[in-house]
Amino acid sequence: VSVLYWVCGFATMALHAATLRLAAASSVTDTTSGAFVAPGSHDLLLVRANVLALHTWDAAAAALRCVAETALPARVVAAVTVPGAFVDADVDRVLVMTDETHASLIAWDPASHAFETEQLFVLSPPDVA
Repeated sequence: VSVLYWVCGFATMALHAATLRLAAASSVTDTTSGAFVAPGSHDLLLVRANVLALHTWDAAAAALRCVAETALPARVVAAVTVPGAFVDADVDRVLVMTDETHASLIAWDPASHAFETEQLFVLSPPDVA
């Protein structure tokens, strides 16, 4: 089973396709894409329950390359790209929501080769009357 990811190159406007082999289709619970690794990069974040797997487009190999995998302490229920322009940054961020009512704004740190939490939000459930 594979996930097809289309990457549109900004400079060349060329359309590339990459296929990433996965263990099972049901193992991917969410995906989001953006320029997480570097300005102008074409990256894909795969979520598998509580694991974030960051892949980047390698133009020389014409394939997606796994940059890192990170396990979180809670199951991810949603992950969305936050464009860098919204947070005064050159690269995009990811807003991750977990089943423990936490939301984290995370960014890729090339120096530590890991995701770093920039902001953490604890969401309380609505009052039930």
